[in-house]
Amino acid sequence: MCGSETSTTSAPSFSNYVGPTSLVSDAGEPSIGYNPKTDATLFQAFTVTARVSGFDGGNTNLDAERSTSWTAGVLFNPRWTPWLEPFSLSIDYYDIKIKGAIAVIDEQDLLNNCYGASYDPSSNFCSAIVRFTSGPSLGALRYVNQVSDNFAGIRTKGVDVQASYNLDLDTVPYMPDNWGNLLFSLNWNHLIEFKETPFAGADELNDKQLVGSPENKWLLDLVWSRGPLQVSWETQYIGESFVFREGDFTDGKSGHIGERVFHSAQARFDVNDKTQVYAGVDNISDEYVLVGGSSGDVGQAIGWTTFPDVYDGLGRRYYAGVKLRF
Repeated sequence: MCGSETSTTSAPSFSNYVGPTSLVSDAGEPSIGYNPKTDATLFQAFTVTARVSGFDGGNTNLDAERSTSWTAGVLFNPRWTPWLEPFSLSIDYYDIKIKGAIAVIDEQDLLNNCYGASYDPSSNFCSAIVRFTSGPSLGALRYVNQVSDNFAGIRTKGVDVQASYNLDLDTVPYMPDNWGNLLFSLNWNHLIEFKETPFAGADELNDKQLVGSPENKWLLDLVWSRGPLQVSWETQYIGESFVFREGDFTDGKSGHIGERVFHSAQARFDVNDKTQVYAGVDNISDEYVLVGGSSGDVGQAIGWTTFPDVYDGLGRRYYAGVKLRF
């Protein structure tokens, strides 16, 4: 059994500092009322929502993130009987706080907070907004740019469980000789809490069960090995999630995504010391989580109709190949 409490800093990555500028999704005029006389040369009031694009990029003024974490864990590795010696189990609890987390504020939040109760053209919110300064579109939104900054605070708690068992099939009663080994491996995460504060003064947001942060997820691997042959099976479970936070539902829709399970299988054979052939199939059940169009309309990457960093985005697919060692 062990436990620890640590405080660390994490320097921004190179891409955070000087990340390439790229086009981001659109935003609209804030729904709140504002007075165009506040800065008459830069914007004008609109009676309808205007849509606008913008750019994101790095920020050379970033500071290091600061985090405090507390962990406690138990490791179970029995040795009192041959049947249990191949078994290993670890259970770890974690509680992590991050201050000054590097984040990007949503374009709509930039607009709403710039023209909120206290308008300050020099604020981080307003400095990201670019309007036409001449011509027939004087004052209209031109860009709402997103730049990384030390805005956010994050708090997360959870439990990680790792278990494995390497079974020598020759030790199983009534099994024929020389049937190799069967390895079981399970990684399970139970999320207790995941909250973030997007920027100073903002309300704390509950991100638990948003896409990518389900309450439960696990990965099970089964690997059978016998001489030059290896056959593996992988099952991934992702608990139910929501595209939108409660209170942000669009037209009363939460974007609920039920539990999903993905299966993959592979076989490998060592022909000799330098040659290996393999074949497999990913997403055997052809599971696909359709969330919208390909324009990033619900926050997914542009060009995708799902969240490819969370769910399989390609459907069932087969592959085969040869590996040569020189």
